Amino acid sequence: MGYTTFGSSLGFLDGSLQNSEKLLRDSDRDFEYYARTCQMPWLHYYLKTSWIARRFNAPQLQWAVDLSFEHYSKRKEMRKRFNTNKSVSGGEQDFLDRYLEAQQKYPKLIDDYQMISYLLTNTVAGSHPTAYTLTALVYYVLKTEGVLARIRSELKSAALYGVDEPVSYKTAKNLPYFEAVIRESIRIHPGFALVLEREVPEEGLQLPDGRVVA
Repeated sequence: MGYTTFGSSLGFLDGSLQNSEKLLRDSDRDFEYYARTCQMPWLHYYLKTSWIARRFNAPQLQWAVDLSFEHYSKRKEMRKRFNTNKSVSGGEQDFLDRYLEAQQKYPKLIDDYQMISYLLTNTVAGSHPTAYTLTALVYYVLKTEGVLARIRSELKSAALYGVDEPVSYKTAKNLPYFEAVIRESIRIHPGFALVLEREVPEEGLQLPDGRVVA
């Protein structure tokens, strides 16, 4: 997500991000908080949004906000320095380039706050499910006998080796077995395994027989 969003690694794996271990612990703690408040939303007011909570609690995911703001500020400064509205990241367009183009086109709609919100969504909401899914995928593929061999066979049959690197989404979606493996990994180990509340209207809601609801 770092490369697709900012054109560079976030720095967790290569160790270039300072205090990365602390940031990972903070992130885990934040998601433990989300697990509680998703089940009991009223807790959020008392723990985070009331004036007492705001006085004593640090903002959640502040590291991600700071990281997003740093990349956003640097990219805007580079565009200003080179007097251009086009990509200056040195490679293919990333999400930040696209967002800046949208901001240029709709300045009243996409302000600085909205830009950080977009980047934060990629950095946090995009990174965690992606990491969980990839971890589960590798684990179950290696654990389940015959799966890896069948994936390799499908790739060879599609003549993809050395053709598309990295493999594009358009190409990958035409691999039915590989897609089934990905979907099954997500089913067994979902990235967000929490019950989200749904409000039923006063008049009630009746579902036809045979409808799958969970």
